[in-house]
Formats: sequence, structure tokens, C-alpha cells
Amino acid sequence: MAAVGTIVWLASELMFFAGLLAMYFTIRSGSPDLWSARTDRLNVTRGAANTLVLGLSAVWCHIGGLRAARGQH
Repeated sequence: MAAVGTIVWLASELMFFAGLLAMYFTIRSGSPDLWSARTDRLNVTRGAANTLVLGLSAVWCHIGGLRAARGQH
């Protein structure tokens, strides 16, 4: 039952993000000048730091899952 629930959850996440990407690309192709107007406000350093934190948290969650499956604390 847990495997079916996991598959359903992953499928719902996939559909959610596919919808978000479809909206993004649709709006961007409809008005390209909208995106060039705000490019100067993009903070690349903050975005890179947030991406790094997100990636590291995923690594730690994966390590925790592997250890839990092995019965390690």
C-alpha cells in the first residue's frame, strides 16, 4: 500500500510541476519583453545559495533514508 501511495504522490508532484512549467513557458512566449524588464533585479548569489541549501538537504535526506533502511542510527 505504501508503494502505491508513493507512486500516486510522485505522479501528482510531476503533474503539478509540469503545469507550472507549462504556464511559465506559455507566458514567456506570449510576452518576451516582460522577462527582460526585470532581469536586473535577479540576485544570482542568493539564488545559488538557496539552490545549494536545497541540494544539500536532499543529500542528507537520502543518506538518512539509506541509514534507516539499514537499521543504523
